[in-house]
Amino acid sequence: AREREQTISALVVSEKTLTYKIQGKNIFSIPIKTIASIYFCKKGQIEGIEVFLATPFSERFIICTPKFSLKEFHNRSKRKFGCDFFFPYFYEKTFQAFKECHSIKEIVKCRASE
Repeated sequence: AREREQTISALVVSEKTLTYKIQGKNIFSIPIKTIASIYFCKKGQIEGIEVFLATPFSERFIICTPKFSLKEFHNRSKRKFGCDFFFPYFYEKTFQAFKECHSIKEIVKCRASE
């Protein structure tokens, strides 16, 4: 719980981008048109949001934090969760709210088992 408190994060949806924030600071933005699908994921104790791209890195992403390595974040997401980007510590309630967002509701998916 302490780790979660120290890394409060948010996913902010606009008409054109999905922006990842930590402690109120923009980390990077993904153009919505490059996203194929968004899923809720629970593996063991970790819950989060999985993002799959239509074509990996097909458009330039907006990196807002100079020390952030998008390639490393992408590689870790692929290795540990099998998706292009995994955003930890997001709960199903957040995922359900995404279904109401006009700009992404078509790409928010439910797994067959849900």
